[in-house]
Amino acid sequence: MNVFKTCILLLSICWLGACKNDIEINAPWKEIPVVYGFLDVNKDTQYIRVQKAYQNSTDLTTAEGAQVSDSLYFKNAVVEVEGVTFTKITSIPKNSGFFASDVNFIYQAKMAINPNVTYHLKITSGETGLSYTSATNIVAKADIMTISPNYKLYIRPYQDYNRIQFQFKPGARASLYDVAIRFWYKEYPVGNPSGFELKYIDYFLDKNWVVDALTLASGKSYVPTSRQWINYIKGALTLNSAVTREFHQIDYVATGGSKEMKDIIDLSKPSAVIVQRKTDYSNITNGLGIFSSRSETVKTNLLFQNDTDDNGFDSSKYYLVKDLPNFIF
Repeated sequence: MNVFKTCILLLSICWLGACKNDIEINAPWKEIPVVYGFLDVNKDTQYIRVQKAYQNSTDLTTAEGAQVSDSLYFKNAVVEVEGVTFTKITSIPKNSGFFASDVNFIYQAKMAINPNVTYHLKITSGETGLSYTSATNIVAKADIMTISPNYKLYIRPYQDYNRIQFQFKPGARASLYDVAIRFWYKEYPVGNPSGFELKYIDYFLDKNWVVDALTLASGKSYVPTSRQWINYIKGALTLNSAVTREFHQIDYVATGGSKEMKDIIDLSKPSAVIVQRKTDYSNITNGLGIFSSRSETVKTNLLFQNDTDDNGFDSSKYYLVKDLPNFIF
């Protein structure tokens, strides 16, 4: 028995010694597209971001490889949606971060969207000749039915009985919504009005609200007080003596997300179990990412246009901005 055990031990040592113990750091290279694109029925120009998963060489760290732009983008790719070829542009800057930002390739096309059509994406790689596909239904426009019927709701906004009315009906095929009142303003260096920049603050009435059958049929209403809204805007602004600000306009915004977007949000929620196992969502055949649709419906409150009294005093705008930092009237 001892001899047998000794033979087994010797054979095991010889077998282990004969095994190759090199560790393959990098797997064989494989082309994998990473896609992010949402068609919008309200826009006449559509955008799709197409990048590729990169694999750095053994001579570079992951962080170093991420800063090489050539490793993030296709050299030659044809991006098509329902026969319309998208053009690669570089005019939209990319925020700095972990990945290279010296260049940012986005695919753009002038394209009106029909909400009753299923749209198909096809990406053809000029390097490998491989094709990657996806398809999506379109989220239709929401109907913003009722806004504040009288601009005087904004006069003396700190009185609680002044309420803002906002009612909307979800668009077909929308699975969730962000709903907001958007406050637009101009900001420019003191003494230089021509150098203004348009900015906005969103006061959200709902975020990621899941559409239900009842609301889909009848719509949903919101009646926040003017004081709640103005206080939120005031808290979102910082005092800056180097700039001047002016009121521009108010928009009512309902942004509908697709079923795919809801699926992504659901998958990102914390799990009830101890081990947080998540499945990566993708609807790109042989690739990663999402090709879907959204619908941002915007209605501007035109009641603020030409709303002065007989003496030319615009009281509604005055009470709207008088307590906001660095605003002039």
